[in-house]
Amino acid sequence: MSDITIENILTNALYNDLGFRVRNKLIILVEAQSTWTMNILLRFGMYIFKTYKDILENTKQNVYGKKKVVLPRPEFYVVYPKKAGKHRKYQSISLAEELWNGEKTSLEITAKKSTV
Repeated sequence: MSDITIENILTNALYNDLGFRVRNKLIILVEAQSTWTMNILLRFGMYIFKTYKDILENTKQNVYGKKKVVLPRPEFYVVYPKKAGKHRKYQSISLAEELWNGEKTSLEITAKKSTV
């Protein structure tokens, strides 16, 4: 297992609360929230593509070449308090549901939810 948390030191740049790889097959990105915001799904998208970019550079894979690149499968989790509003009853959240009223698009991000 290796840590892939995107660090943010002395800037307001992109960072996630926790990320790691397990057996080179899975990326888990976790974001802790004190209140509900659908913007977390957009941040997950930014996190995963930044992480994938770093992996491609570190493994010297060519995203422009004919050979298929090898990347770990992502999983996203958001942790929030039990009193985080209307979304507390759902087990997962969806970018299409939250941003585009469930309309199918070419981009979808879902996150599993956990309460503390």
